[in-house]
Order: sequence, then structure tokens, then C-alpha cells
Amino acid sequence: MMFDMGRCALRLHLVLLCIALWGFSYAGLESKEMPKDIKDIEIKRIEKSGRSRNSSADKWFAVVYDGPGASKDCVEKLAYLLRRSGFRTQIAYPGQISKALSRATILAIPGGEDEEEMRNALLKSKEYDLIANFVSAGGHYIGVCAGAYLTGTFVGDSVDDGYQGLGLIPGSTNNRDKVDKEARAELILWQGKTRKFYFQDGPNFFIDEKRVEIWGRYSDGLPAAFIADFGRGRVAVIGVHPEVDDEWRIGDGVLDAEVAKNSDAGVKFIQRTVDPAPLKVAM
Repeated sequence: MMFDMGRCALRLHLVLLCIALWGFSYAGLESKEMPKDIKDIEIKRIEKSGRSRNSSADKWFAVVYDGPGASKDCVEKLAYLLRRSGFRTQIAYPGQISKALSRATILAIPGGEDEEEMRNALLKSKEYDLIANFVSAGGHYIGVCAGAYLTGTFVGDSVDDGYQGLGLIPGSTNNRDKVDKEARAELILWQGKTRKFYFQDGPNFFIDEKRVEIWGRYSDGLPAAFIADFGRGRVAVIGVHPEVDDEWRIGDGVLDAEVAKNSDAGVKFIQRTVDPAPLKVAM
């Protein structure tokens, strides 16, 4: 067999040229994911806020609790509201939450049938105390109805009829409805305007209002929604349901269609939670 040096050299040249072009193309694709100047801006913004987070965490990733005590409707609709707010979501059960939070910046606990069942499930999986550590280190907590109950330093009406909460807010929580547990439209003064929200067996918040940013109040003046700093993180709680849609409210016999028109309020509330700007607290 004859060996053609010219043809061999030409083939080698073409191979090297292809490798060089592939490397250039790959580098270009990498740079499109997040240019260095954008990364630098993001790092400076986080540092300026005074809050830090796990370096492996995804700023736009939220974990939504599901399991004992939670309502499937509440889980699914809250996850959808988070996605509308710009977050990717993962639904996690007790025993899965610890691992999921290692790459997330939000833990969202929805409404449900019984917040104490949620607490007991998280205690059993040894993830209850982990929540406060996650937020203190720079994470974010969003609690809706049952998930909001859990944030108090104490949950309940008395020592004999209550338990120690997560302690994420400067105050305690208890049951707003002592007798009537039916779903209804609740008037809320929301950002200066009266709106009707879906409400069912939600919490009262007895808090130090000088340490929180109030977003909504019940008709009796008590806070219905607010955001508070906790360590290097932030906590957002709301006693009503901005995530409700028409299918949900009709199924529960709430005839007032206005309660299904609050998703815009919910999106802004969630986005404010991760906004690094200082909270506007009452003076």
C-alpha cells in the first residue's frame, strides 16, 4: 500500500480546523447562559442586600411542601403562582425537603386541613428545625394560611391549647374563626385598596408591626399579610388565598367571583419577598 504524505497532511489539517471551530462554538454557547458582567451585577446585588445564600442555590428555584396536613389544591395553585412569579418549582414531601432546599432560595408551605399535622410530619422527618436555619442563612419562606400559622413563636390561644411555632415572625398566631369554618369572601385592605380574598379558617397575627412591612389588613385592623426579615433571609406570610381560581372557589361554594382575581397581588407579594431592597416598616 502506498502512503500519500500530502493527502495525510490535508486530512490532519481538516481535523484540527474542526476541533478549533467546535471549541469556539462551545465557548460562545457558554457565554450566552450568563455573561460575566451579568454575573458580577448579580453578585454585587446580593452582597449589597446584606443577605447571603448557598453558592449552589438557584435564585429562581422554589420548593413547595406537600404531605400530611396540606391540601392538593393549595399545593398545586401555590406552585402555579410561584411559576407565574418567575420561579421554577419542585413539590417535596417530608424527608425530601432537606435535599431540595440545598439548591433553592424559597420554601413555600401552602394552606391545608391541619397545620399541626404539617408540623408533626416535619418533626418526624427532622426537618422542622432546619427551616429556621435555612431562612436565617439567607433563604426565603412563604406561608399561606396553614403555612402562615406555623411561623409564629407560639401557635394557639393558650399554653394548654397550642405549641411552639417556627419563630420566624416577631409575634404569635392563632385561629381567627372560632366557630365558622366555612370558606367565604373576606374584605382585605390591600396596599391601600379594598379587595375580596378567599378565606377559610385562616390565622390572626399578633406581631410587632414596627418590624414588618404590612401588605394587607383584615377588616378589624389586624395584619392579614406582611413580610419580615429573619437573620439574612426573609419571611412572607398571608392569612388569605391569592392563588384561588374560579374552579376552586365555585367548588367550595364561594359565589363572589372577585376572590379569584387576586393572582396579580400574589405575584407582587412573592416578588417583593426576594427583592433585596430594605423593608418599609412602620415608624
